[in-house]
Amino acid sequence: MKRLIVGSVIAFGAGALVFGAIAVFSNVARFSDINWWSVNGVTPMWPLTVGYSSMLLMALSTSFLIVLAIIDLIRGARLKWETQTGE
Repeated sequence: MKRLIVGSVIAFGAGALVFGAIAVFSNVARFSDINWWSVNGVTPMWPLTVGYSSMLLMALSTSFLIVLAIIDLIRGARLKWETQTGE
């Protein structure tokens, strides 16, 4: 359980760092009028793809952490109930 929690926190942190880096790079590029390569059209698509993917990673890791917390709470309550009743 601890490894899953640590892995989820690391995934969230990686997503946050990547999203922050894309935000900084995009602002620097807009300020400096730097054109990145484009897939099809005028606007570059890779910063959007990386940014939205990092937000998806953060959302998934947060929801997984919530599920892990609920499972841990249920386990703790069950263990406490079993020790109190002696079953």
